[in-house]
Amino acid sequence: MKKKMFVLVVSALAALMCALLLSACGGKDEIDVSDVAVDIERDADRNAVRVAFTVRNSGIGQADNVSLKTYMDALAKADKIAFEGNNSEYGFFVTSVMGVENKSTSATQGISWTLYIDFLTLEGNDEPYGSDYSTYEYGGETLYSASYGVSGIPCMEGHTYVFVYESYDFS
Repeated sequence: MKKKMFVLVVSALAALMCALLLSACGGKDEIDVSDVAVDIERDADRNAVRVAFTVRNSGIGQADNVSLKTYMDALAKADKIAFEGNNSEYGFFVTSVMGVENKSTSATQGISWTLYIDFLTLEGNDEPYGSDYSTYEYGGETLYSASYGVSGIPCMEGHTYVFVYESYDFS
């Protein structure tokens, strides 16, 4: 009898821990992107060269643990944005936005999508999500290049996220 009770208690605790872990990792179940306007700037060939959005009327806060990737998935599901990318040790990096893909012209040069965000760190968290190594002006604000892929960047109400298709040269 004691053995059965022990197994039941351990099983119940394990189920509770799994439920808590899944809720902490998953963030919000439904993300409302209906009020989000995605600002897409295009070049003369009608290719997207800047894609920007500010999280509005979503109720997403820091405690919700919603990544930018999760939010972008909701935008894609609502046909507001299209993107592709790859996982790396620093998270999911976007390689294509609105059908425009990263292009390498040599081992050290090319054109790629750079993510800019409007915060370096967050209140109560010293994690460097952005860097002033490269900045971008948008909507009267200075945005900072992201330090991680979109799966490692928090998504929160009122913050602006901008993808810019720009040249790089690491030679």
